[in-house]
Amino acid sequence: MRILLDNEELSLERFDNLNATKILEELREDMEEEIISEIYVDDIQITEDELKKVDLEKVESIKFITKKSILLVKETLEQANDYLPRLKEGFNDTGQLLRTGEIMSANDKLQFCLDGVEWYTSVLVKILSLLYGDNKDKEEIKEVKKIEELNVNITKVLKGMEENNLDDVADVLDNKIINDIDEFMDINDDLLELINSQ
Repeated sequence: MRILLDNEELSLERFDNLNATKILEELREDMEEEIISEIYVDDIQITEDELKKVDLEKVESIKFITKKSILLVKETLEQANDYLPRLKEGFNDTGQLLRTGEIMSANDKLQFCLDGVEWYTSVLVKILSLLYGDNKDKEEIKEVKKIEELNVNITKVLKGMEENNLDDVADVLDNKIINDIDEFMDINDDLLELINSQ
């Protein structure tokens, strides 16, 4: 088996008898400002989770492509800038659907929105970890507090849906969650400005 990092073949001795998880750990030990952005097994792109399930004895080559972490962060924040307004619109539409009694459509749209929130908040947590590292207590980071506030509001929405308090759910969507999304758009802009200034 061959292991390549950014098209440079690595010595296999270092990776002898290691599973995929250990190979990833070993590679990351040497990375300072890079992140693994792509993984190819026998020229087929896969995810990190998929790599962990691959039988390495049947593999001819694993290729890892890295990106400077700052570039990856910037690309992700730019994607989020495009996505957050659509997420806001989705929550707004969900509230309107609830007010007009279209519960099934509202429920479907709400699920898509919640998936979007999950994506954005997980990305934001990773970005904050890269930016702040262990240098700041999580309780001091305003973005983490905002995520916690959003989670409280989402819990209110889910509880309201469960109890069939649809007007209350629509109110929380309109008055709380949409405002939360606006604040995340500002946070995202601030983070992009910070990245661009480095």
